Amino acid sequence: DLIIVWTQGAVEPMIPIWVEGGVNGLWVCSAAAGRVDYVELRQRYGPDLVLLGGIDAHALYEDRAAIDHAMAHVPALLAQGAYIPMADERVRCGVPFVNYRYYRERIRKLAEQMWRTKP
Repeated sequence: DLIIVWTQGAVEPMIPIWVEGGVNGLWVCSAAAGRVDYVELRQRYGPDLVLLGGIDAHALYEDRAAIDHAMAHVPALLAQGAYIPMADERVRCGVPFVNYRYYRERIRKLAEQMWRTKP
């Protein structure tokens, strides 16, 4: 079974309690605001903790450089598995469509690269 907790903010003190209680999936919304580091979570819990999100949705309001920066950790997490790359919260109105399209295309290309390199 996959038991996912959806939460917001600085929740890192709660994660060990959730994992002990059987939670094996985590989607932290507003990860940037709460300073939840998905790379650190992966190092601590390995792929037994499925991670969703982790891409700062606010970067989508900016430009390609900001989106690339917000997605810098995605290739490493994809390579380790048990990760679904997506914005850390809903993509809101006001995000330029060209930025949204770039973000989705980047996810697609990164996922394709990962699958091509898997044995």
